[in-house]
Amino acid sequence: MSNSSPHKTAISKKRLFKQYLRLVPAKLGLINRAAYELQIDKINSDDIFLVSYPRSGNTWVRFVITYLRAGLQKDITFHDLEYYVPDVYHSKDIIDSQKTNRIIKAHHIYPEHYPRMLYVYRDLRDVLVSFYNYAAAYKSFTGNFSDFIRSEAFVSTFGSWKEHVKAALAFKDHKPDKILMVSYEQLKFDFKATALKIARFCGLSTDIDMGLLEQKTMFEKLKEDENKYGSRFKNNTNKNFMREGKAGAWKDTLSPADLAYIYQDKEVVELLKTLGYETDLPQQA
Repeated sequence: MSNSSPHKTAISKKRLFKQYLRLVPAKLGLINRAAYELQIDKINSDDIFLVSYPRSGNTWVRFVITYLRAGLQKDITFHDLEYYVPDVYHSKDIIDSQKTNRIIKAHHIYPEHYPRMLYVYRDLRDVLVSFYNYAAAYKSFTGNFSDFIRSEAFVSTFGSWKEHVKAALAFKDHKPDKILMVSYEQLKFDFKATALKIARFCGLSTDIDMGLLEQKTMFEKLKEDENKYGSRFKNNTNKNFMREGKAGAWKDTLSPADLAYIYQDKEVVELLKTLGYETDLPQQA
C-alpha cells in the first residue's frame, strides 16, 4: 500500500514562503486558522464552503452549482468547475483571485472557521465502496475491500466519516442558519427539490429549467461528458471519476462480516439512523 494521497498537491515556493510567514500569526489566532491550514490567503465573510467526506457527492453538487451559475447553454467540464466552484486542494490561485461570492470545494471541515457551509453526506457503506474503488484506481491501496475497511487507508487525510459527520451536525446545532445539509440520496431521488434548496442557500437564481438541469447533471450524462472532455482523475488513472453513481451499492459488496465490523461502532450505527439510513444486518443463510 502506498502512503501517497491524490488530494495532496505540490505547493509553490512562493506559497510555501507565505505559509512560513503566517505560521506564528495563525497559532496566535491573528488570522483565520482554516485559511492557514488550507493554504489560501483569507476566508471572507460571504464565503460558502462546499464540504463533504470524500466520495459523498461533492463533485456532483459542484456540477449542479456550476450550471446554476453559468447557465445551461453549454456542457460544463471538470475544468470549468475550477472557476465556478474551485477545489481548495488544486485551485488555490483561483480562489485567491476571487474576491467575493466564492463557493469553495473542500473535504476538511473547520466548523468554527467556515462562515457558511453546504454539507453533502452519503451512506457510509456506499462511501466505503466508492472510496475503495477510488484508492484502487490510484493504486494507493492494493488489498481487497474487506482489508480496506479494516485499514487506516481511508481515514489518514480527512479523519473518519463518523467524526466528519459529527462535526457537521454540531455546526448545525450551533449555527442552523449557516448550514445546509443535503444527502447524495436526496439529490438522486428528489433532484429538483434538493437543487432548489442548494440554489436558495447559495443565493443563486432559481429561474432556471430544473428539468434540463437534472438532465445535464444525470450521472450518465456527466460520465459521457467526462469521456468527451476529460478530467484530472481520468488523465491520471485512465478510469472514470464518475464511476457508477448508485445509492445502495453496498448491498452488493459488503459481506455480513464486513457489516458486522462496521456496526461494532455503535456511534456509527446511531449516526446512520440519525441520517435516515437502515442498519439491519442481513439474515445469515
